[in-house]
Amino acid sequence: MMAFEKTLENISGWIWGWPMILLLLGGGIFLTIKLGFFQFRYFPHMISQTLGKLCELPTTY
Repeated sequence: MMAFEKTLENISGWIWGWPMILLLLGGGIFLTIKLGFFQFRYFPHMISQTLGKLCELPTTY
């Protein structure tokens, strides 16, 4: 049982290292290009929606 756990630790340590970093970066770059730089084009809208809701006075009915 200890050998099995050690093997799983080694596999997990390897997967969560460089392969996962490359997969996340590659996926992020791919989606950024594929979606036409969505997060940069709509950044002002996202900020105005977020801060606009924070600075808004509560309405009472």
